[in-house]
Amino acid sequence: MNNFYLRLHKFAYLLLGISGWALHSSVAAQIIPDSTLPTNSLVTPNGNTFSIDGGTAAGSNLFHSFREFSVSTGNTAFFNNSIDINNIITRVTGGQISNIDGLIRANGQANLFLINPSGIIFGANARLNIGGSFLASTASSLKFSDGTEFSAANSQTSGLLTINVPIGLQFGQSPGTIHVSGRGHNLTLENAPIPPPVQVSDENSGLNVKSGRTLALIGGPVTLDGGILIAESGRIEVGSVGQGQVNINPTVFGLIFNYSQVQNYGDIHLSNAALLNASGDGGRGIQIVGRQVKMSDGSFAFTNTLGSLPGGAIDLFASESVELNGDSSNGISSGLISQTVGAGNGGNIMVSTHRLIVNNGGRITSVLFQTGDGGSISVEANDLVKFIESSRFNNGAASGIESMNFGSGNGGNITLLTRRFQILNGGALSAITTYFGRGGNVHLKVTDSLEAIGFNSRTGFRTAILSETIGPGKAGNLTIDTSRLIVRDGARIGASTIATGAGGILTVNASESIEVKGVASGTSLISLLSSSALSNTPAQKFYGLPVVPSGDAGNATINTPRLIVANQALVGVDNQGYGEAGDLKITAGQIILDRGRLTAASASGGGGNMNLLIGDYVFLRNNSQITAQAAGSGNGGNMTINSPFIVAIKNENNDIIVNASAGNGGRINITAKGIFGLVQTRDSLNNSLSEINASSQTGIDGLVQISTPNLNPTSGLAVLPEKVSDRSNLVVVRCGAASGNSFRVTGQGGLPVNPYDALSSWYNTAGVSDLETVARQSDRAGERERKRISVSPIANDRAPIVEATGWEIDPKGEVQLVVNEKAAIFAASWDNQPICAI
Repeated sequence: MNNFYLRLHKFAYLLLGISGWALHSSVAAQIIPDSTLPTNSLVTPNGNTFSIDGGTAAGSNLFHSFREFSVSTGNTAFFNNSIDINNIITRVTGGQISNIDGLIRANGQANLFLINPSGIIFGANARLNIGGSFLASTASSLKFSDGTEFSAANSQTSGLLTINVPIGLQFGQSPGTIHVSGRGHNLTLENAPIPPPVQVSDENSGLNVKSGRTLALIGGPVTLDGGILIAESGRIEVGSVGQGQVNINPTVFGLIFNYSQVQNYGDIHLSNAALLNASGDGGRGIQIVGRQVKMSDGSFAFTNTLGSLPGGAIDLFASESVELNGDSSNGISSGLISQTVGAGNGGNIMVSTHRLIVNNGGRITSVLFQTGDGGSISVEANDLVKFIESSRFNNGAASGIESMNFGSGNGGNITLLTRRFQILNGGALSAITTYFGRGGNVHLKVTDSLEAIGFNSRTGFRTAILSETIGPGKAGNLTIDTSRLIVRDGARIGASTIATGAGGILTVNASESIEVKGVASGTSLISLLSSSALSNTPAQKFYGLPVVPSGDAGNATINTPRLIVANQALVGVDNQGYGEAGDLKITAGQIILDRGRLTAASASGGGGNMNLLIGDYVFLRNNSQITAQAAGSGNGGNMTINSPFIVAIKNENNDIIVNASAGNGGRINITAKGIFGLVQTRDSLNNSLSEINASSQTGIDGLVQISTPNLNPTSGLAVLPEKVSDRSNLVVVRCGAASGNSFRVTGQGGLPVNPYDALSSWYNTAGVSDLETVARQSDRAGERERKRISVSPIANDRAPIVEATGWEIDPKGEVQLVVNEKAAIFAASWDNQPICAI
């Protein structure tokens, strides 16, 4: 029995050895022609090289057709074409996946097309050595300009070969997968305040074409698991198609692809430090087209402008979503990077999708190191853009979009268009300049709502939307157009400076409302909407800057129906350093400050100017401030407020001030119908009062001028009484209440000071409307209101005011006030003495 099993095991091992040899032999020689061409392909092995001759030539096109096409590790597939061939067109018809882990080589400058509808897998050792462009596709056929097709799904059309150029890839309903495996890039990024340029030195890794050529992978699902694609000064194309036709435009600069005839798309996933690199002196950049496009684990698309020619663009289109997630342990973010280290302008980045999600350190970046201008970044997401968290490995890398300028050129601009934009927990959108060049401009168009909320407790950085300078260059401008803007829990939006350069211009147009509220939990980071010069920020500490800036603050313009600033939040153009404050202009329906500040104040320089044009009212609560004061030697700023009503609680220390310390006080011009709860004061501020103050401690006091149109200019500010008055002097009692008398108040001016005085208030009481006027206004309001107010004009008399005595539900189901005619009391004239019943 034991001998039997021993012989059985030996036989099994022998079978395994034979099958293993056979498998290796099959893989090594898995380039098998079919017999579908007029002149068939010939494969001749010579050691590890498989020479491919024959095929059918048609003009400058050479056609090959294989039943199987795979190249194992260490082997070479050598297309031995003549030098006059421009396009080597290869199809695989046998229904087997092509496994390529060796070298594909061709003569001359020929482009190589590899079509296999069943799928193509490139291993970590796969390499290219061809003079022209390379296209690998799982399309079913290749179309030509004369209407013919070279089909891998229907090889019976092989007799229809053409001398024309290929113009399209035709995809069936279920195209195969393209998969590229690799070890991933080994790029590192020093965790320094100003990082060095990203450099790629290992050009022999991954799939690589010659300078200026195109490297294209277009199939069903496309996956790069650590795979690397390199096209120096050329073009990289990664496309995933569900069904339809991809158009091809051959040019002297390589192949250009268009997806206008694609019905639906497939998915693309780059993971484990996968890389698309189209750097060089000029080039055509990178295009990525799919349904759901994901990049993770430090995988990214990269163009680096090395010379004087403009860099190639990065275009990413995803019909459903783009997700950029995380970074590598070396601090390389997943995403898209356009870099400029030469005199040429950087390549632009364009993202078009339905939803863009960036988290855990993923980023879209344009970075400039030299004299050229940085590439612009444009994002169009129909539904949602969302940035969350920051890098796990690089404390300076927030999830989001950034344009960095470390050179003397202009930084790249950022444009974002979406329905809803959320930045949470330390995410950021920023255009930063660190050197003498100007920072990029930022323009956000968010049709529904923009929310910037919170900070990152691990990194200490707040959620931010910025155009900012951290050097001598001027910050770019920041423009936001939205319906609702929400800045909460320590988040910051601004066109600011934290260094020697000047801040930019902040413009916010919010058609519904702006809310700026709160402090980051456990910190002193207040919520900000500003174009300020800020001191003692986390960014100053991170970049090693002085904590007190010397640059001038920028200017800000805000337009909205409703502005709310609460819970220590700030809206302004203040300067917390040595420079000048900026100018702040707000046009709003309502401003509500509840422990909030509007400020154009300065710590050392002059206070800025403030112009508030308000349609309804300004309301201040709980130590709120509207200030353009100067705390140092500078003069207080000037302030203009035009609002129907300005209301404050008298004893809550709510202030409107342009006072100064050593300089002169500023000027306050207020135009209002009513000012309530505020007291005009001089000298030092009184912390127990709500004040209007333009004084100076050691300089010349400023001026407060209050205009009240159509009102008594000598009436002063309306101060609410501290004690309740004795009402016995305010009501004339001549008739007993039990006698059926009634008390009515009409008009617009409120109660008189006492019953014997004429009406005196800040409101114009000359235009009290009679009932005929009410009737005319009611007619314009609509039929329902005309029925509710029925007035017959009476010459030289007024219709009596009738008090409602009950209610009923009309046929429409609406509640309507009614009068019991027997109980109706007709009003006497104000000029007649009352007749009292005994």
